[in-house]
This record gives sequence, structure tokens and C-alpha cells, in this order.
Amino acid sequence: MNEEEPQKAVLLDTCLRNLQEAWLDLHCCNGTTHYPLKLMAQRFGGELTLRNALPRLRCRKCRGAPPFIALLETGLTDGKGRPRGWRLVLRSSGSPTTPPEQAAK
Repeated sequence: MNEEEPQKAVLLDTCLRNLQEAWLDLHCCNGTTHYPLKLMAQRFGGELTLRNALPRLRCRKCRGAPPFIALLETGLTDGKGRPRGWRLVLRSSGSPTTPPEQAAK
């Protein structure tokens, strides 16, 4: 972890209202989705912690929990689709840094 990456445990126990600039990077059978925590705070309530919000996430296709979730500093990407800023993997059924569909290649 580099110096700019926040601590995973601290972020998981942070209220959504305090993470409104961050985004989630979700990977499942329906592909990749970037979900703004600002929208999640509006939908589930800003007092909810990230730890308690994650189990509510479901894939639109299979209705299961996404096997890969990362917290992104921003929703902006570079010209190649990679997220800018820090990225912290919160859940991964593949390798700790590679989304499952890329690990299978």
C-alpha cells in the first residue's frame, strides 16, 4: 500500500456521507460498473457505513453479490479506462489486484 492509500478498515467503518467523492468499482457477470458513493448515500442513507452498505449490492443480471469490489478515489479514468487516483480492493475472488474476469485470461 502506498502512502496515499487510506486504511481499508477505517474506510469500511466510515459513513457514506463522508465518502461522497469516492466511487465503487464493481465486477460481476454483467461486466464492470462504477457506482458513485454519493448516489449510494442518497439511496441507503448517509449514516450507513460502507461495511454495512456493501452487502446490499447485487448484480443486475445474476442478483448475486459482486465477487470483486474496489473503492476508487474518483470516477475519472485515464485515456485507457483505468481509474485515476488510489484504488483499494475491498473484496476479490480473484487475485488481490486483478478483477476476476481479467484473472481468468
